[in-house]
Amino acid sequence: MAEIWPTRDRSGREVVLSSAGLDHILRRRAQMADRLDDVRAAIEHPDFVAQDVRFHHREAHYRQLASGQGFLKVVVQYRPVPPQGTWAGEVITAYRVKKRKSREVLLEP
Repeated sequence: MAEIWPTRDRSGREVVLSSAGLDHILRRRAQMADRLDDVRAAIEHPDFVAQDVRFHHREAHYRQLASGQGFLKVVVQYRPVPPQGTWAGEVITAYRVKKRKSREVLLEP
């Protein structure tokens, strides 16, 4: 699994987009091919971050689209990195949404 790019989220944790994550995004949403810079921006400078409803170690990073037509939602899976005890993440998927799920708990405004 090759790394496409690394970045850091607003909390300073390393987040990578791997070839597997990119394949998943493009397989389901081919229109995202031109939006990879927006995916990175959503991780680095989200408008808000929410806890995933189903998966405890996943967070949804939301960034408002310039067109005013909703948000880009980037789902990141975090895992502990021993021995330091820090956390790192990997992009699972990214797609456009009109609004966040009502059951998601906001982590960062």
